[in-house]
Amino acid sequence: MFGWVFASHQVGAAFAAYGAGVIRDRTGSYDPAFYAAAGLCVVAAVLSISIRRVAPRPDLVRSPDGEAALTPLS
Repeated sequence: MFGWVFASHQVGAAFAAYGAGVIRDRTGSYDPAFYAAAGLCVVAAVLSISIRRVAPRPDLVRSPDGEAALTPLS
């Protein structure tokens, strides 16, 4: 899993670097690339904050062999 995360990060970094270069060639400044990156960071932060943790069900426990098992509440 970590290999896929790192690989996709590298691909994204390559696209971002290429895109920033294209923006620099077209506009003469890196400012639009920085503004776009800042906007994407804000979107990522909002999405991260919106993730909710689901509380575990108290009636669902794991048996010693690792299988999920329902047990009656006592």
